Amino acid sequence: MIITIRNAILAGSLTFASDVFAESGERDRILEHLEDVGVVEAVALHVDATREMYIESYAFLPNSFWDDARIVSLFDQLAADMLGSYVKVMERDLSEEEIEFLIEFYKTEDGRRAVDLGKRMNPGVISDSTGVSMTFSSEFLKALEEIAIELREDEAEQST
Repeated sequence: MIITIRNAILAGSLTFASDVFAESGERDRILEHLEDVGVVEAVALHVDATREMYIESYAFLPNSFWDDARIVSLFDQLAADMLGSYVKVMERDLSEEEIEFLIEFYKTEDGRRAVDLGKRMNPGVISDSTGVSMTFSSEFLKALEEIAIELREDEAEQST
């Protein structure tokens, strides 16, 4: 799934960026920079982990649900929107000189080393944070079900 999401991120973010930042000359450089420093890969991992969390949380749904083009499209759009938000923040909050500095820094040995360290950490961070989210989601859904049952019982008692 990561390959599909990664390609969708690139395609979708380019479309998003073209629509939103058509006047910006640094848009393409920002997207290239985000690819170089592993942001595209991190977004793909995050979206894939999110998808897996939903699959586990909604295990009662058949596999065909998750392969439905509408669902795939939603996750692809999530990935494109996330990457688009990186572009938007960089364009909004950084000057052209600062963007150029970042691009050039990450081409240096120290910059590449920082990227490599981040890439080594990404799977662990995403896995651990997804685990926390899954635990929360499971506990939330359990509480939701219990409270809904109690509320229905209370309403039934009050109506009799």
